[in-house]
Amino acid sequence: MKNNKQFFAVILARGGSKRLHKKNALDLCGKPLVAWSIEAALKSSYIDTVLVSSDDDYILDIAEKFGALTLKRPADLSSDTASTYDALEHAINNTEKHEYTMLLQPTSPLRNETHIDNAIDFLHQKNANAVISVCKVDDSPLWANTLDENLSMKDFLKDEILNKRSQDLDKYYKLNGAIHICKTDKFLEEKGFFLKDNIFAFEMDRKSSIDIDEAIDFELAKVYMKDFQNGIASLRDKVVVITGGAGLIGREFVKSIVEHDGIAIVADIDENLAKNVKENLSSELNSTHIDFIKLDITCKDSINKCIEYLHKKYKKIDALVNNAYPKNKNFGNNFLDVEHKDFVENVGLHLGGYFTTSQQFAKYFQQQGHGNIINISSIYGVVAPKFEIYKNTSMTMPVEYAAIKSGLNNLTKYMAKFLKDENIRINTISPGGILDNQPKEFLKEYNKKCSTKGMLNSNDLNGTLIFLLSDMSRYLNGQNILVDDGFCL
Repeated sequence: MKNNKQFFAVILARGGSKRLHKKNALDLCGKPLVAWSIEAALKSSYIDTVLVSSDDDYILDIAEKFGALTLKRPADLSSDTASTYDALEHAINNTEKHEYTMLLQPTSPLRNETHIDNAIDFLHQKNANAVISVCKVDDSPLWANTLDENLSMKDFLKDEILNKRSQDLDKYYKLNGAIHICKTDKFLEEKGFFLKDNIFAFEMDRKSSIDIDEAIDFELAKVYMKDFQNGIASLRDKVVVITGGAGLIGREFVKSIVEHDGIAIVADIDENLAKNVKENLSSELNSTHIDFIKLDITCKDSINKCIEYLHKKYKKIDALVNNAYPKNKNFGNNFLDVEHKDFVENVGLHLGGYFTTSQQFAKYFQQQGHGNIINISSIYGVVAPKFEIYKNTSMTMPVEYAAIKSGLNNLTKYMAKFLKDENIRINTISPGGILDNQPKEFLKEYNKKCSTKGMLNSNDLNGTLIFLLSDMSRYLNGQNILVDDGFCL
């Protein structure tokens, strides 16, 4: 809580280092290593005081430049044998008292303000005395053992795990050194963060958990940081809601967002399917950055409950991807057989649902000061149907679909123009057909209309989605991007 003396963040940054000389002052992508932790702490919604403790005047000068308070640490508390507890006790005793003390190691530059705030939220949720950050280990320790001088591997692995797949083994976690939080009184009483009880682990992803100890760690951190800065992985910690996130395309969107370091929210009306998607993808990607919320895009109350839940949990929502596909049981009938009530209902469910969802999220984005909406449309919102490719099949191009998607393309332009001064971007992706067990005759005729590939795979939209979600497209607004392998030419 800002300015209420609740959270005190301490960054211990010695001048010396055995493995990597003066590492805390080394330049990492344009800033000294220690500066990344200072900026993360200052951007936190909760931290009241940020202090850098060091024996090195150069590091203290850096800390002042980047806005932190500074404390010169005595030489006896700065040696290789000095304990973290003693250095933190010195900082606590030389600063105004706070309810909680937090240690942020400068060697964790990819830990940012979102991680910090989420850890504090987790502390409150658990009503904990202490929280320490961890991450999953790359390889199970059950696959490891010591070796003798002969390098014999006799009994190297226990019998009970010899025939087990790695994914069937228990998950193991390690300390990542990024975040330690503890009630100050408890820390002083028990002389450390590892309390006897009421202490919990806050899990972070492995990329953000990098801890710089040696030169190879520093070089890896450079690669990750440059990716973030160059926009290659620029969804870092962006909270993205995908309606219809449990569907064919939605699942691929979720995977791609997480792979680009975003937080993907599976928002779907099918609760059981969506929970399975969340569980399976979380396991496949080894990620904690997938969440689920039940959402009916045609119900304003459901939409607002979704927004309220996400704001409470993440403190922000960066983007909405309108990808749901609601329809009634009569959707897709022949044009001459479609009843008026079915036409109206399907347009209302689909286009009306996109309208209502966009409207409610736009209100939230207005208050937040920024937002991004991406509508998933279709080539058949752009061109007339090519009915000839459906001959000799039971398939057709539903008239409701043409009305919905062409309407959506213009709704996108309307909303982009209406909200153009609100720092809210709204764009559309219009894909060609997506491969989903269509008849061979149809695929043959469809592919003839395309350039090279023909029918798209469900992940072929991912590149365009990531572009529109990232800052690389920050000046793109009110546009419709066709991804169709030349079908509309």
